[in-house]
Amino acid sequence: MKLKFLETRIPTLLGMFIITVGLVLATLFTNNQTNLQSGAQVVKQPQDVRITNVTDKSFTVSYRTESPISGTLNYGTDNSLGLTAFDEKDASGNIGNRIIHSITIQNLQPSTKYYFSILSGGETYLNNDQNFEVTTAPSLSSQTSNTDIKGKIIDPDSTVPNEAIVYATADNAQVVSSLVKSDGTYDLVLNNLLSSDLSKPFVFQANTVIRMLVLGQSSTSSALIYYSQVNDVPVITLSNNYDFRSEQAPAATSSAQPESFPSLESTPSSKLYTPKILTPQQNQGFSDQAPLFKGTALPDQSVQITIHSAQVLEATVSADAYGNWSYSPSANLSPGTHTITIVTKDAYGILRTLTQSFVVYAQTGTTISQTPTPTPTPLPTFTPTPTAYNLTQASPSASPQNPLPATGNAFIITAGIVGFIISLIGGLLFLLSKGA
Repeated sequence: MKLKFLETRIPTLLGMFIITVGLVLATLFTNNQTNLQSGAQVVKQPQDVRITNVTDKSFTVSYRTESPISGTLNYGTDNSLGLTAFDEKDASGNIGNRIIHSITIQNLQPSTKYYFSILSGGETYLNNDQNFEVTTAPSLSSQTSNTDIKGKIIDPDSTVPNEAIVYATADNAQVVSSLVKSDGTYDLVLNNLLSSDLSKPFVFQANTVIRMLVLGQSSTSSALIYYSQVNDVPVITLSNNYDFRSEQAPAATSSAQPESFPSLESTPSSKLYTPKILTPQQNQGFSDQAPLFKGTALPDQSVQITIHSAQVLEATVSADAYGNWSYSPSANLSPGTHTITIVTKDAYGILRTLTQSFVVYAQTGTTISQTPTPTPTPLPTFTPTPTAYNLTQASPSASPQNPLPATGNAFIITAGIVGFIISLIGGLLFLLSKGA
C-alpha cells in the first residue's frame, strides 16, 4: 500500500507543484512585460520652439513634442510673468493633449519686450534656464494687400494629417505660421508682413522666392514657391521636399530646409513651483501650540492662509524667490483637530485652494475631554481668475516610471521562458502519475 502511494501520489503532487512554480514565473514575465510597455516614458520637452507672426499687438509661439501632451504659456512684461495663454485649439478652455502646439498671445503693447515660459505636461521649460524673450513690433501703417498663401497638406497615404503646422518666410522677411486645418488646408496671412528686424513693411516682388516648412507629427516637408504662386500652392505630401518654381513636375529638392527657420532651445526649469502644503502632512500631530506651517508656491506669489480653529485665523504671506513659504500663527491653538487652507495661483494662472487637517496635542498636565472628530477635508478646487479661461481641470501629469534596466529585463525574460518549460514538464508528470 505504501509502495503504491509512493508510485502515484508523490509524482502527482510533484507535478502540481512544478505547474504552480511555472505559472508563477510565467505570470511574473507577463506582468512585467505589460508594465514595460505601459511604462513607456512620456517626453514632455518642447522641440523646434519658434516665435512667429510678430505684430505690434501679438505674437505666436509654436513647438512640437514627441508625446501628446498639454501645453500653455506663462508670460508677462517682466520675469515674474503672471499671465497665461492657451493653445489655439483650446479656445473652449479645455486643455487637450497634442504633439503640434501653437499659442498666440494678443492685446499686447507695441515695441514692448515680453517674457514667457512654456508649461508642457505640467513642467516648466525655459530658454537655456532663462525666460524666453520677444519684443513686439512698433506701430506701422498697414498695407493694402490681402494676399494669403493657400494650399493643402496630406500624409504619404493621401489622408489628411491629424496635426501639422506650416511656416513661411522670404529673404529679409519675418517668419509667419499657421496650423493646418482639419481638412488639410492652410491659410498663411501675408498682409502686413514685416521685415526680419520688424522695422518696416516687407515689399513683395513677383519673383520673390518664398520658403515653406511643414512639420507633421513625425515627418517634415519643405517647398519653394514664387510670390506669384501663393494663391494656389500645389499639394504637399509630408516627408517630401518640392521646388514649385519649375514649370515641370515638382521634384524633390534640398533647397528649403529647417535651417531657414531657426528654432530656440528649451530646457527644463531648475524647479517646478507647484502649490503645496508640506507641513503639516494629513492629520499630522504637533506638541507646539503655534506650529510652523510650510509649503511651496510660485516665486514671489502671495499665499492666503486660513486656520480653522476655535477662532478663525487669517493671514497672507509671500513665497520667496525659490517658491518657499512659511507661517506660524500669532496665537496658540487649542488642543484638538484643526485645518489649514491656502489659496494661491498655480503655474496655469489659476487660483488653487488646498486644505490639510492636523492635530494639536494637549500640553503636559492638560487633558482633552473627548477625542476630537476630524474635520472632513475638502477636495482641492480650481478657481479661474477673471482673465483666465474656465478650465474644467488642469492637473500636471504624473511622472513616468523609469523602465527596468537591461539586466532586469533579461532576468524577467529568462524567468518567463523557464516558467513555461517547467509548466510543460509539470503537466507531463501530472498526466503520467494519473495514468499510473
